[in-house]
Amino acid sequence: MTKRVVITGATSGLGKATALAQAGAGARLVICSENSAALEATLSEMGGDSDRLCGLVFDVTDPDMVESLAKREGRIINLTGRGENGPVKDAALQRKQILGADSYPVSSQRGK
Repeated sequence: MTKRVVITGATSGLGKATALAQAGAGARLVICSENSAALEATLSEMGGDSDRLCGLVFDVTDPDMVESLAKREGRIINLTGRGENGPVKDAALQRKQILGADSYPVSSQRGK
């Protein structure tokens, strides 16, 4: 069985653009957002194919939710604009382990 691509922040901005591109390419997706109405609208815009698309109301700042989803799906692409502040190399080791080697929290270099 093909794993699903999990995209947080999938109802606006870069997250939505990534989700739409992946859906257009035929990927199996779990799209995540804190906003259930925006999540439903985005799923509808993608065609609502329940065999390939799944929506999940999700809070990327909740470590238990992140860990549970990462264990179940394997990889999370975090495009929420939230996460560790600063360079990825300084992110907490636990956060790196939860999100895996291929996806890290969005980092910000504000003020540097």
